[in-house]
Amino acid sequence: MSKASTRTRPVKISSRTRELYEKRDRSLDHADVPQLPPAQWAQGMIGKYYRPLKSQISLSKARRREIAKQGGAARWGKKAED
Repeated sequence: MSKASTRTRPVKISSRTRELYEKRDRSLDHADVPQLPPAQWAQGMIGKYYRPLKSQISLSKARRREIAKQGGAARWGKKAED
């Protein structure tokens, strides 16, 4: 099983976003939630700490018999049923 990709990519800030940031209403009280300037967001990475969720995979009895007939059971250390 191969590992999931954990590559990161930089955040792209559009000129429209920068324009809206400059035009924001400065009279609002944001003391409890300070905004970060675009320069700080430019250093951000998407997916840096992302880990895909694990999911359980099970095979039906019919599929296991099919794999066993093809010799797949030997790979798992089991004898193929006749």
